[in-house]
Amino acid sequence: MFCTKCGKELPDGSAFCTNCGAKIVSEFSNGQAQKSDPPQPETASTTESHRVSKTQDGIQFSQQQTAEQSAASASNTGSEETNSETVVQQIIGKNAEYYLTQFVRMRQGAKSKINWASFFLGIGHASYRNVWREWLKAVRLPLILSIGLQVLGILLLQIQFILGIIVECLSIPVSIWFWVAALLLSKRFNQIYMRHVEDKVARHDLKPDPSIGRAILTWFVSWIAYMLLNALPVRNRYPPESCRWHRHKQSSARRS
Repeated sequence: MFCTKCGKELPDGSAFCTNCGAKIVSEFSNGQAQKSDPPQPETASTTESHRVSKTQDGIQFSQQQTAEQSAASASNTGSEETNSETVVQQIIGKNAEYYLTQFVRMRQGAKSKINWASFFLGIGHASYRNVWREWLKAVRLPLILSIGLQVLGILLLQIQFILGIIVECLSIPVSIWFWVAALLLSKRFNQIYMRHVEDKVARHDLKPDPSIGRAILTWFVSWIAYMLLNALPVRNRYPPESCRWHRHKQSSARRS
Protein backbone atom coordinates (compact mmCIF):
# COMPACT_ATOMS: atom_id res chain seq x y z
CA MET A 1 0.00 0.00 0.00
CA PHE A 2 1.19 3.57 -0.57
CA CYS A 3 0.73 6.83 1.26
CA THR A 4 -1.88 8.94 -0.46
CA LYS A 5 0.00 12.14 0.48
CA CYS A 6 3.71 11.49 -0.23
CA GLY A 7 3.49 8.26 -2.21
CA LYS A 8 5.87 6.28 0.02
CA GLU A 9 5.34 2.53 0.04
CA LEU A 10 4.09 1.35 3.40
CA PRO A 11 3.45 -2.07 4.90
CA ASP A 12 -0.11 -3.39 4.76
CA GLY A 13 -2.24 -2.44 7.70
CA SER A 14 -0.31 0.79 8.50
CA ALA A 15 -2.38 3.48 10.13
CA PHE A 16 0.09 6.37 9.63
CA CYS A 17 2.77 7.15 7.02
CA THR A 18 6.29 6.68 8.38
CA ASN A 19 7.56 9.40 6.04
CA CYS A 20 5.08 12.27 6.37
CA GLY A 21 2.91 11.09 9.27
CA ALA A 22 -0.35 11.32 7.33
CA LYS A 23 -3.24 9.15 8.44
CA ILE A 24 -3.76 6.18 6.18
CA VAL A 25 -7.33 5.16 5.28
CA SER A 26 -7.41 1.58 4.05
CA GLU A 27 -9.69 0.25 1.33
CA PHE A 28 -11.37 -1.94 3.94
CA SER A 29 -12.13 1.13 6.02
CA ASN A 30 -13.49 2.87 2.91
CA GLY A 31 -15.74 -0.09 2.25
CA GLN A 32 -17.03 -0.04 5.77
CA ALA A 33 -17.46 3.69 5.57
CA GLN A 34 -19.38 3.33 2.36
CA LYS A 35 -21.51 0.63 3.86
CA SER A 36 -22.14 2.67 6.98
CA ASP A 37 -23.02 5.82 5.09
CA PRO A 38 -26.14 7.46 6.55
CA PRO A 39 -29.30 7.14 4.48
CA GLN A 40 -29.82 9.79 1.91
CA PRO A 41 -32.55 12.31 2.76
CA GLU A 42 -35.79 12.04 0.83
CA THR A 43 -35.98 14.14 -2.22
CA ALA A 44 -38.86 16.46 -2.98
CA SER A 45 -40.23 14.12 -5.62
CA THR A 46 -40.21 11.18 -3.18
CA THR A 47 -41.99 13.22 -0.51
CA GLU A 48 -44.53 14.42 -3.03
CA SER A 49 -45.19 10.88 -4.20
CA HIS A 50 -45.77 9.81 -0.59
CA ARG A 51 -48.17 12.70 -0.09
CA VAL A 52 -50.05 11.85 -3.25
CA SER A 53 -50.26 8.24 -2.17
CA LYS A 54 -51.52 9.22 1.27
CA THR A 55 -53.98 11.67 -0.29
CA GLN A 56 -55.31 9.02 -2.64
CA ASP A 57 -55.64 6.62 0.26
CA GLY A 58 -57.51 9.28 2.22
CA ILE A 59 -59.81 10.02 -0.70
CA GLN A 60 -60.47 6.35 -1.20
CA PHE A 61 -61.23 5.89 2.49
CA SER A 62 -63.46 8.99 2.49
CA GLN A 63 -65.36 7.74 -0.57
CA GLN A 64 -65.81 4.35 1.03
CA GLN A 65 -67.00 5.94 4.27
CA THR A 66 -69.39 8.22 2.35
CA ALA A 67 -70.79 5.25 0.44
CA GLU A 68 -71.34 3.37 3.69
CA GLN A 69 -73.04 6.40 5.24
CA SER A 70 -75.26 6.82 2.16
CA ALA A 71 -76.24 3.17 2.27
CA ALA A 72 -77.00 3.42 5.97
CA SER A 73 -79.00 6.62 5.42
CA ALA A 74 -80.97 5.01 2.58
CA SER A 75 -81.66 2.01 4.77
CA ASN A 76 -82.82 4.23 7.62
CA THR A 77 -84.97 6.28 5.24
CA GLY A 78 -86.54 3.14 3.84
CA SER A 79 -87.26 1.80 7.31
CA GLU A 80 -88.72 5.16 8.37
CA GLU A 81 -91.00 5.21 5.32
CA THR A 82 -92.11 1.67 6.04
CA ASN A 83 -92.79 2.53 9.68
CA SER A 84 -94.65 5.69 8.66
CA GLU A 85 -96.81 3.76 6.20
CA THR A 86 -97.57 1.17 8.86
CA VAL A 87 -98.58 3.90 11.31
CA VAL A 88 -100.86 5.54 8.71
CA GLN A 89 -102.49 2.19 7.93
CA GLN A 90 -103.09 1.67 11.64
CA ILE A 91 -104.79 5.08 11.93
CA ILE A 92 -106.92 4.70 8.79
CA GLY A 93 -107.98 1.14 9.51
CA LYS A 94 -110.56 -0.07 7.00
CA ASN A 95 -110.03 0.95 3.35
CA ALA A 96 -106.44 1.96 4.14
CA GLU A 97 -105.28 0.94 0.66
CA TYR A 98 -107.76 3.33 -1.00
CA TYR A 99 -106.81 6.28 1.19
CA LEU A 100 -103.06 5.62 0.90
CA THR A 101 -103.39 5.62 -2.89
CA GLN A 102 -105.28 8.92 -2.77
CA PHE A 103 -102.71 10.43 -0.40
CA VAL A 104 -99.86 9.54 -2.77
CA ARG A 105 -101.74 11.04 -5.74
CA MET A 106 -102.43 14.30 -3.91
CA ARG A 107 -98.82 14.60 -2.72
CA GLN A 108 -97.77 14.26 -6.36
CA GLY A 109 -99.97 17.23 -7.29
CA ALA A 110 -103.17 15.46 -8.40
CA LYS A 111 -106.58 16.80 -7.40
CA SER A 112 -108.67 15.14 -4.75
CA LYS A 113 -111.40 12.84 -6.06
CA ILE A 114 -114.99 12.92 -4.84
CA ASN A 115 -115.63 10.69 -1.85
CA TRP A 116 -119.20 9.55 -2.49
CA ALA A 117 -119.47 7.94 0.94
CA SER A 118 -118.96 11.38 2.45
CA PHE A 119 -121.70 12.87 0.23
CA PHE A 120 -124.38 10.22 0.79
CA LEU A 121 -123.66 9.36 4.44
CA GLY A 122 -122.94 12.90 5.53
CA ILE A 123 -122.04 13.51 9.14
CA GLY A 124 -122.31 9.78 9.89
CA HIS A 125 -119.36 9.04 7.60
CA ALA A 126 -117.46 12.04 8.96
CA SER A 127 -117.99 10.78 12.50
CA TYR A 128 -116.90 7.28 11.49
CA ARG A 129 -113.64 8.79 10.21
CA ASN A 130 -113.37 11.14 13.23
CA VAL A 131 -113.53 14.32 11.15
CA TRP A 132 -117.05 15.40 12.17
CA ARG A 133 -115.72 18.76 13.35
CA GLU A 134 -114.37 19.48 9.88
CA TRP A 135 -117.73 18.40 8.39
CA LEU A 136 -119.70 20.77 10.62
CA LYS A 137 -117.27 23.59 9.89
CA ALA A 138 -117.72 23.13 6.13
CA VAL A 139 -121.56 23.14 6.14
CA ARG A 140 -122.32 25.08 9.32
CA LEU A 141 -123.64 28.24 7.63
CA PRO A 142 -126.24 26.69 5.26
CA LEU A 143 -127.15 24.12 7.92
CA ILE A 144 -127.87 26.78 10.56
CA LEU A 145 -129.79 28.95 8.09
CA SER A 146 -131.86 26.03 6.84
CA ILE A 147 -132.85 24.89 10.33
CA GLY A 148 -133.48 28.47 11.45
CA LEU A 149 -135.75 29.25 8.49
CA GLN A 150 -137.73 26.05 8.95
CA VAL A 151 -138.32 26.74 12.64
CA LEU A 152 -139.21 30.36 11.96
CA GLY A 153 -141.58 29.33 9.18
CA ILE A 154 -143.40 26.86 11.43
CA LEU A 155 -143.80 29.49 14.14
CA LEU A 156 -145.00 32.17 11.72
CA LEU A 157 -147.60 29.83 10.27
CA GLN A 158 -149.42 30.06 13.59
CA ILE A 159 -149.54 33.84 13.34
CA GLN A 160 -149.23 34.93 9.71
CA PHE A 161 -149.94 32.11 7.29
CA ILE A 162 -148.68 33.90 4.18
CA LEU A 163 -145.53 35.13 5.87
CA GLY A 164 -144.84 31.66 7.21
CA ILE A 165 -145.20 30.18 3.71
CA ILE A 166 -142.76 32.78 2.35
CA VAL A 167 -140.19 31.96 5.04
CA GLU A 168 -140.51 28.23 4.41
CA CYS A 169 -140.10 28.83 0.69
CA LEU A 170 -136.89 30.72 1.46
CA SER A 171 -135.57 27.62 3.22
CA ILE A 172 -135.64 25.71 -0.08
CA PRO A 173 -132.71 27.54 -1.76
CA VAL A 174 -130.84 27.39 1.55
CA SER A 175 -131.33 23.63 1.57
CA ILE A 176 -129.96 23.48 -1.97
CA TRP A 177 -126.99 25.51 -0.75
CA PHE A 178 -126.47 22.94 1.98
CA TRP A 179 -126.33 20.06 -0.50
CA VAL A 180 -123.96 21.98 -2.74
CA ALA A 181 -121.70 22.59 0.26
CA ALA A 182 -121.92 18.87 1.10
CA LEU A 183 -120.94 17.99 -2.48
CA LEU A 184 -117.95 20.35 -2.39
CA LEU A 185 -116.98 18.88 0.96
CA SER A 186 -117.07 15.35 -0.48
CA LYS A 187 -114.74 16.52 -3.24
CA ARG A 188 -112.25 17.80 -0.64
CA PHE A 189 -112.85 15.04 1.89
CA ASN A 190 -109.75 12.96 1.00
CA GLN A 191 -107.55 16.04 1.32
CA ILE A 192 -109.14 16.96 4.65
CA TYR A 193 -108.69 13.42 5.90
CA MET A 194 -105.03 13.35 4.77
CA ARG A 195 -104.33 16.45 6.86
CA HIS A 196 -106.16 14.87 9.79
CA VAL A 197 -104.02 11.71 9.57
CA GLU A 198 -100.79 13.72 9.21
CA ASP A 199 -101.72 15.75 12.29
CA LYS A 200 -102.32 12.57 14.29
CA VAL A 201 -98.96 11.15 13.19
CA ALA A 202 -97.24 14.38 14.27
CA ARG A 203 -98.95 14.15 17.67
CA HIS A 204 -98.04 10.45 17.93
CA ASP A 205 -101.74 9.62 18.27
CA LEU A 206 -101.93 6.11 16.81
CA LYS A 207 -105.53 5.39 17.80
CA PRO A 208 -107.53 4.07 14.80
CA ASP A 209 -110.10 6.51 13.41
CA PRO A 210 -112.97 4.19 12.35
CA SER A 211 -115.67 3.93 15.01
CA ILE A 212 -119.10 2.50 14.27
CA GLY A 213 -120.27 3.47 17.75
CA ARG A 214 -119.41 7.13 17.17
CA ALA A 215 -121.23 7.07 13.81
CA ILE A 216 -124.36 5.52 15.35
CA LEU A 217 -124.29 8.07 18.16
CA THR A 218 -124.06 10.93 15.66
CA TRP A 219 -126.97 9.59 13.61
CA PHE A 220 -128.99 9.14 16.78
CA VAL A 221 -128.39 12.73 17.86
CA SER A 222 -129.32 13.95 14.37
CA TRP A 223 -132.53 11.92 14.48
CA ILE A 224 -133.44 13.38 17.89
CA ALA A 225 -132.87 16.89 16.54
CA TYR A 226 -135.07 16.12 13.54
CA MET A 227 -137.84 14.77 15.74
CA LEU A 228 -137.68 17.83 17.99
CA LEU A 229 -137.95 20.03 14.93
CA ASN A 230 -141.05 18.20 13.81
CA ALA A 231 -142.47 18.14 17.33
CA LEU A 232 -143.62 21.70 16.84
CA PRO A 233 -147.43 21.91 16.48
CA VAL A 234 -148.15 19.99 13.30
CA ARG A 235 -151.90 19.92 13.47
CA ASN A 236 -152.06 23.67 13.58
CA ARG A 237 -149.18 24.11 11.20
CA TYR A 238 -151.54 25.30 8.52
CA PRO A 239 -154.43 26.65 10.63
CA PRO A 240 -157.47 27.32 8.49
CA GLU A 241 -158.36 30.22 10.80
CA SER A 242 -155.49 32.19 9.32
CA CYS A 243 -156.93 32.03 5.81
CA ARG A 244 -159.13 34.82 4.51
CA TRP A 245 -161.39 32.45 2.62
CA HIS A 246 -162.07 30.50 5.79
CA ARG A 247 -162.92 33.63 7.75
CA HIS A 248 -165.15 34.76 4.88
CA LYS A 249 -166.90 31.38 4.89
CA GLN A 250 -167.53 31.59 8.59
CA SER A 251 -168.97 35.10 8.36
CA SER A 252 -171.24 34.03 5.48
CA ALA A 253 -172.53 31.12 7.52
CA ARG A 254 -173.36 33.39 10.43
CA ARG A 255 -175.32 35.79 8.22
CA SER A 256 -177.35 32.99 6.77
